[in-house]
Amino acid sequence: MSFELLLDTPRKVLTPYPVFRAGRTQNQCPITTNHYFQDRLEICFRISAEDEFAVDRIDGQVYKTPFPHLFFKYPFHHLQIAYNTPRSTVHFSYSLETLEKLRKNGILPPEECFFLPFRMNDEIRHLAQRLSTLLDHTLERKILERVDLTAFELLTECLMTRCYPEQKVDAATDKLLAIASILRQSFRDYPDFSELARKHGMSLRTLFRHWSSYFGETPAQFVQDLKVTEAAKLLQETTMPIGAIAATVALGDASYFSKIFRKHFNMTPGEFRKNKNSRPVSHLSEAPRAKLIRIW
Repeated sequence: MSFELLLDTPRKVLTPYPVFRAGRTQNQCPITTNHYFQDRLEICFRISAEDEFAVDRIDGQVYKTPFPHLFFKYPFHHLQIAYNTPRSTVHFSYSLETLEKLRKNGILPPEECFFLPFRMNDEIRHLAQRLSTLLDHTLERKILERVDLTAFELLTECLMTRCYPEQKVDAATDKLLAIASILRQSFRDYPDFSELARKHGMSLRTLFRHWSSYFGETPAQFVQDLKVTEAAKLLQETTMPIGAIAATVALGDASYFSKIFRKHFNMTPGEFRKNKNSRPVSHLSEAPRAKLIRIW
């Protein structure tokens, strides 16, 4: 079964990258087609096939690509597609205007890169199935906007499998990242490191040892960095009194907070606020900053 739909109906809610056409192929064979698109870019997600490779001809050159992969059918190229065994795909097209926007934003690979293999995962399967299901309801309310968002999410998810290569991560690292994620959202409280370690199957001693090795600082320093970074943001964006900010980020009274803040920024909170307010927003990046908190 194979079909394609025209989806040029105006959206009630504007989406960044509206889909122009979309369709799917499921267990379709045999087929031989020739294309020369002049009004769109078609992105085809070749999900599965009985063949190990797809063989295509573009402008007379033959390409052999393993499944699964993305096929970017750029406009103004002669495309010859043929296969004799069943395959399953889902595809969608962007107008030339949207194509230029995607290029400008650096989302698409170079035009000479027609094929991008990707690693299949559960999220990609879910999104491909969701997009396929939405295509059965395109005249219903809110569906076209959801098609736009799901298509772009599917494209992004596939690209991420290439930008984030598989890494062998040990169990301890997974636990550290899980704990760090919790701390990033609860740093205003007083975290119980013993309880966090226990919940993640580690002793407190083991947590501290692995943490220092991975992050280059203690868990307490990690939390303090988060507190001071948030305090700096509040100094910049609000008129809250310094004592109130200290209480909000749980950094003691105003005196202790000023002492800790000076260690990170080489100035008092009052000097920092004055420094920030004396310059245009566009120059804020030049001001001293607390060290960045990165989690890989």
